[in-house]
Amino acid sequence: MDPKLSHSGPHKAAETMSAEEILRYLHWTNSTSCLFAVDFGYWVWNGGGVAAPDGHKAICLDQSISPVYGNCLVYSFGINNQWTFDDAMAQFGCQVYSFDPSMGVGDYDRSKQIHFYSLGLSGRDEAHPTTKWKMKTASSIYQMLAPRHGASTLIDVLKMDIEFYEWDAIPQMLRSGFLADKVKQLAVEIHFNANDTLETFQSRAQILQDLETSETLSHPDKADAGRFVRFSSRPNPWLKRPISILGGEEDYIGLELTCNGKWRDDSSSERVSPINVSDYWRLPPKIKSILFWNAPRRAEMTIFGTGHDTFVQHGCPVSDCEIVNSPHQYPDRPLDSYDAIVFNFNDEFWLPNKMPIFNRRPHQRFIFFHTGTTAVSQTPEHF
Repeated sequence: MDPKLSHSGPHKAAETMSAEEILRYLHWTNSTSCLFAVDFGYWVWNGGGVAAPDGHKAICLDQSISPVYGNCLVYSFGINNQWTFDDAMAQFGCQVYSFDPSMGVGDYDRSKQIHFYSLGLSGRDEAHPTTKWKMKTASSIYQMLAPRHGASTLIDVLKMDIEFYEWDAIPQMLRSGFLADKVKQLAVEIHFNANDTLETFQSRAQILQDLETSETLSHPDKADAGRFVRFSSRPNPWLKRPISILGGEEDYIGLELTCNGKWRDDSSSERVSPINVSDYWRLPPKIKSILFWNAPRRAEMTIFGTGHDTFVQHGCPVSDCEIVNSPHQYPDRPLDSYDAIVFNFNDEFWLPNKMPIFNRRPHQRFIFFHTGTTAVSQTPEHF
């Protein structure tokens, strides 16, 4: 690969990432790791000048990883009296264990399939220092519930929306091996503060890297990596803020991530090697891949969305496509593996470090996009 195309991405250690690289990493997905992502449960909330669906989670229904209809197990942490996700998973036939210590009610069965516990998820078994809520680790909760759902049953989906406690809970689940051994899909809303330091962003990005790699970048000699593959990353539309480390530029401080434990063969307890994110395009082609060469944050480039599931959500008659919003997502991916490349003809495109230096392959289509009223007057010679 040409050195001009070298860049950071999911492979670069979080502690060396710049602010822009971290935000790009948070929005990154390996969307082709799930070809059939479906939203479960939502309600429409109109607040803060934004009306949008809320409460839903992307769940992968690919055969190799999908919850089995009528025979599945879900852990749902963080309810806040909003049951749409839990109800939807129950309608799919799952047994759902729901947890929230803040609702002011005791343990009870909401239905034959939804079982509520007044517990919070944390990195330790303890009482909350101020509210005195009862907090437990995922391992302790699983052991407590083993008589109800079995001591070796896999959790098909573990959902978390626990307002910053994810940064305590995920490392503990990695260290204990709970995620790698017990969880097939993880759906988590991650949170930041707009004025968090670069070091805080880096340390939390490191947690995600440990979750998503086959060996931890911070401790390569330890076997506490999650081996998960992120197939969905969607911002919380109500959490767009001016961010200090970006010099006041707006981005999202809350994002919904969903990851597959794609390495697991559901028919046995054996593990197989996960697909490396830099190798996935070498698999037999299933969807058409569209690369946005530049300007990934411009409104005209973000309005439709990225990844594969955005085509499904928009009801496109042809949905076997994906959008990769920057060559920075896959630093080792050959450019000739994309079926189409879109070039945004704005001023940014003509900067020397933005100019492409490759020739179009016979199977590729180059698309030149311009929002102005004047015609584009110049085109790189090798196009």
